[in-house]
Amino acid sequence: MNLTPLLLTALLFLLFYIPTHAQQREYKITLTFFSEKGERFWVVINGVRQHETAQQNTKIPNLVGNAWKAQIVFENQNLPEIGKSIFIPTAPTRDAELVYQIKRNRKGAYQVRLFSSTGFPNPMVEIVKGAGGLFRIPNIPIELPIPNYPQNNPNPQSPTPRQHACNAVMSEQNFDSLKDNIAAQSFEETKENTAKQAINYFCISTAQARTLLKLFSFEQTKLDFAKWVYDYAYDREHFYQVNDVFDFSMSVDELQAYIKTKR
Repeated sequence: MNLTPLLLTALLFLLFYIPTHAQQREYKITLTFFSEKGERFWVVINGVRQHETAQQNTKIPNLVGNAWKAQIVFENQNLPEIGKSIFIPTAPTRDAELVYQIKRNRKGAYQVRLFSSTGFPNPMVEIVKGAGGLFRIPNIPIELPIPNYPQNNPNPQSPTPRQHACNAVMSEQNFDSLKDNIAAQSFEETKENTAKQAINYFCISTAQARTLLKLFSFEQTKLDFAKWVYDYAYDREHFYQVNDVFDFSMSVDELQAYIKTKR
């Protein structure tokens, strides 16, 4: 049976058009930058200045891809330029926005820090917890020990409130295993929940808590986890030692205010 030219053309159209048409839409990304104290600046993306006049708050819309090199150039020439590599590890589910804040850290140096995000399945700052769970918590190869309370516990048969729901200080072997599991995770919220899953069964030292906090990338995650893990720290009197993991003094102040409510 011979195919007419019109039918052949229609078949070729279906073969080449449908697969292309069915491809997932490439969502656009908006990058927003703002200065905490009102400093005016220009944003340069991949070597291209994005606006003519210096701004305190600016949006760069309709970007495609998942990585850009940003540079913040201050109107005040006494302030040094800031470089920022922006990488999106997961594809957005709709047109998305990343908001970055320009501010001084505790040492007085200017930094560009992720402030919020929208349009991603796993927000990069805010932790979203659904009733059915929005993320998978990986299995952690940590064996639960026989209760072994520290020697300085005056009553090992009756855990103090300081020990919360855990019943032993995590051994260095188990702690090293936990660190490796956390470091292997791609998303910030998965890292946090991996740590929480393990620590629910243990007390940890302030030194261990400080090490875990350094595995997180975002200031807000560090602060949230520090508040949570304080209840599981055996040596709470030394918990001030975690302060240096934070970039901003306001985070330290908020943590200390929270700790005061727990005393």
